[in-house]
Amino acid sequence: MTTKRFGFGPTRFKPKLIVDGYEIPAVRWGRTVVPTLPGRHHVHVHVPYFAWPRRIGPADTDVDVNPGRLTELEYRRPAWRYSAGSLGAGPQRYNGVGIVVTLNVVIGALLVATNFGPPPHPWPPWFVYLLAAGLVLQAVILLINAGPKPKPAQPPAQPADVAPGWYPDPNDPNVMRYFDGRNWTSQTSSRR
Repeated sequence: MTTKRFGFGPTRFKPKLIVDGYEIPAVRWGRTVVPTLPGRHHVHVHVPYFAWPRRIGPADTDVDVNPGRLTELEYRRPAWRYSAGSLGAGPQRYNGVGIVVTLNVVIGALLVATNFGPPPHPWPPWFVYLLAAGLVLQAVILLINAGPKPKPAQPPAQPADVAPGWYPDPNDPNVMRYFDGRNWTSQTSSRR
């Protein structure tokens, strides 16, 4: 799974990835490999936040995992924190871009409008025009980086290239299970 955030904002708010009701630990922005058993799995992603809303960009999907195959998913956090996130076969689109662009253009227009009329003006004209131009430029960049339209169908599964190692057991988050690169083994260890 690949998780992407919009823009250059703070990275301290890490995405939460929950597969079949179990939170996958240590998920960061970027690529995360989650070994699972074959079958259908429910995937939920959101970004925890300290203010309202408590969960930014919640998104859910069901995904089928074939034996010995890797299924790719992509999550994109929305540009507008009150929009839903995008989750599915990549590439996905950033939701809420239209709202952010509209707000930037409206705020830029209001700034310019405050400088019309008789003096005194609240800000120097060069400052207002520079700020308005910056907001419009940011709106253009938002539109360019919005991403392509999402693919409606799940792509064919790819051969797995998950490194052998100890991973959280897909059925019990308190247990680590050894994945040999192709299959789960019977070797387990308690999680500390």
